[in-house]
Amino acid sequence: MAPRMIERWFPCEEVSRESASGWGTGSAEKSLFTWFASRPLAQAKAAVICSLIPWPDDPGEQHRLKELVKQAMEGYDAANTKLRDELARYYPNGARMCDPFSGRAMIPAAAARLGIQSWGIDYSPVATLAGLLLADYPMRDWESEPDLPFSPIRRDHR
Repeated sequence: MAPRMIERWFPCEEVSRESASGWGTGSAEKSLFTWFASRPLAQAKAAVICSLIPWPDDPGEQHRLKELVKQAMEGYDAANTKLRDELARYYPNGARMCDPFSGRAMIPAAAARLGIQSWGIDYSPVATLAGLLLADYPMRDWESEPDLPFSPIRRDHR
């Protein structure tokens, strides 16, 4: 099996920068569910990308892939279309991944945002609940759910 990008290169500088502020901190996820071993969202996104993309022999191709990953670190959904296309080259039937110690499921959440089928496993029932709240439920298609059995809240009444 060919080595993966993560074995040869990882965007440490970009992950550190984005983890310090903005989209990559994972602060929105932390506000929904605090966890003792919180991982920044930028780190999870970079780990997903770099663990799936094979490391090419050609230096020009290596440079192109590094630039793509750096571009992906510029925002929450930055370069997602390009990344999905790139992953489809290597995984024509769709990429899949499992995080066996997923905690709040940040790796599965980052993978799902890229269209990757993913699973998170954790021994802790609290972590399992966190994964459902942060990674599973937001990614579900809720269109077929029935309307709620009560009227919307009116904010204009006093």
